[in-house]
Amino acid sequence: MVRNIGINNEAASALAQRYHASTIGYGVGATGGLNLLDNRLALFATANYGPGIGRYLITVSQGFGAVTNFGLPGVTSQAAQIDTVTATAGLVGLQYKLLPNLQANALITATSLSYPSYVTQFTTTSSAINSSLWATSVNLIYSPVPSVDLGLEYLHGSRTLVVPDANGVRGGTADRIHSMILVRF
Repeated sequence: MVRNIGINNEAASALAQRYHASTIGYGVGATGGLNLLDNRLALFATANYGPGIGRYLITVSQGFGAVTNFGLPGVTSQAAQIDTVTATAGLVGLQYKLLPNLQANALITATSLSYPSYVTQFTTTSSAINSSLWATSVNLIYSPVPSVDLGLEYLHGSRTLVVPDANGVRGGTADRIHSMILVRF
């Protein structure tokens, strides 16, 4: 994937505050799968890397492809720069059919993001920007009839922020158990 990433605030009222710039982002990815045990066990994995691919990765919550130093003290629109955010991400999972209408799934995913050093100077927003994330989930899905799925899932996730927030917190974890009913018409 190759794409042009642009930032534009041409609507700014003062000419000195108008800024526009662009850069090229790119990314590569590979995905594979393997069916075993008469298609009862499926193993799959994917890996992605690239500066500027953040918006294409579901594990990157803000979806940053690029950032700019415009807005920092002393940075004028003429001296501003735009830089891509490099993302490295991977996912590994499996699906096992215990019975024709009962399956278990397990998944682990991780993402690391690399920002230019000036991002830490944005004190009001940099404490909300992830530098890394990882999550794992396991679930059980039962289909009592072909058009109905009942599911139960446990998720655990963790994130690390670029800088600590106002309370000194550098990241956090989350655990969740949820269930679902899916009815297809």
